[in-house]
Amino acid sequence: SAWRPTTVNLAARGEPLRDHTAIFSANYFSLLAVRPILGPGVSANGPIEADRGVVLSERLWRSRFGADTDGVGSSETLDGKVFSVAGVIPSARRVSALDFGERVHLWRAVSPDDLTAYGTVRGARWVRVIARLAPSMSVQQAQVEFANISRRFAAEFPDANRNWSTRVELLHDYLVRDAKLSLWVLLGAVALVL
Repeated sequence: SAWRPTTVNLAARGEPLRDHTAIFSANYFSLLAVRPILGPGVSANGPIEADRGVVLSERLWRSRFGADTDGVGSSETLDGKVFSVAGVIPSARRVSALDFGERVHLWRAVSPDDLTAYGTVRGARWVRVIARLAPSMSVQQAQVEFANISRRFAAEFPDANRNWSTRVELLHDYLVRDAKLSLWVLLGAVALVL
């Protein structure tokens, strides 16, 4: 699954709002095992066209939409384009930390316009990728495979891919990376006190 953090202008129920958002592929939430608390969400086979759906955080749904269940299925304007609200997801650190920390309140499915704007430029690095490892594959094996792919891209398209590589890491490690040192210091302090 792919996603890209960005910002968006939301014109819905009150004053226009500029907020952090993420553009995502249709399987983003299912890959993270996050189910909407309201609405069907966005999927390739869903009732709302995947490229025209948005998913709200529970926080935005409560603060901006007054927790109105009729908000799901409504049409809302983002950056001058109309999208359908496909669902509301619970506030979940594992989702928002992948984007802008705790600040993302709206996720918009990738559209053909995004692919036209960004996808045809060789060397454009506008998406981040998350995937599940096959049960028989280790992180190290995946890293070797992605390193090989990176080398092939660098050889085939040197102007766009020279000096670029990939890094494979577990989601848990990614999420706690910034807090890891603090947690070790805290553990040491607790051990000294005890």
